[in-house]
Amino acid sequence: MKYSNSMRPLYLQIQDDIKNSINSGKFKHGQKIPTESQLQKMFNVSRVTVRKAMNGLVDNGDLIRQQGIGTFVNHRKVSRKIEYVRGFTDSCTENGLVPKTLLLDKKVMNPTGELKKQLDLEEDEKVILIKRKRLANGRPIMFENNYFPQKRFEFLLDEDLNGSLYHLLDKKYNIYPDNPGKTTLELCVADIRIAEIMEVDIGVPFFYMETEISDQNNMPIHVGHQYYLGEYYKFDI
Repeated sequence: MKYSNSMRPLYLQIQDDIKNSINSGKFKHGQKIPTESQLQKMFNVSRVTVRKAMNGLVDNGDLIRQQGIGTFVNHRKVSRKIEYVRGFTDSCTENGLVPKTLLLDKKVMNPTGELKKQLDLEEDEKVILIKRKRLANGRPIMFENNYFPQKRFEFLLDEDLNGSLYHLLDKKYNIYPDNPGKTTLELCVADIRIAEIMEVDIGVPFFYMETEISDQNNMPIHVGHQYYLGEYYKFDI
């Protein structure tokens, strides 16, 4: 393969070729790509040109280098706003990923004082805790813990929760989770519990988000305590 008759710089032509190989599935996500020496022979260009092309692809997030191992096709990241108004299912689909949900637990429990205030609960009212693991292309990337006021959302205990909760609330109950409240985001690392649930090593970086979501009438729907696998997410401010 040889490039010459083009006004476009050689390194950009090589980047285009590698991107096309990724988009066509020739290079799959997570696959190790040829070494610089191999690419140099494939494209019949200098090592400097190959390195410049590779550096650009790494900087753009198309490729990821692992020291001492090689360069790999990077997985697609889920891009979303910090405000938790876009459901996981829609966020994955929009980013070209296949979503899947695994229900881990649902139970009625006593709320903390903070949850009472956030959800505007009545005296002695309990909450429904729904724990779910969310996967993209078969990889666990989010662990969610959502707390709902029991009286208003008792029906959730009888629903199939292995799909989009937001679609369920919207289409079946005319409850629209489109009103975000206070949201905080911080970095954390996986402890033993998170590592086991998310099938990662202890110490792997996560984003931890606490968020309050209300409906179209500004009535509280849920408070979320969510863990997002760091390497799979980027947040827009």
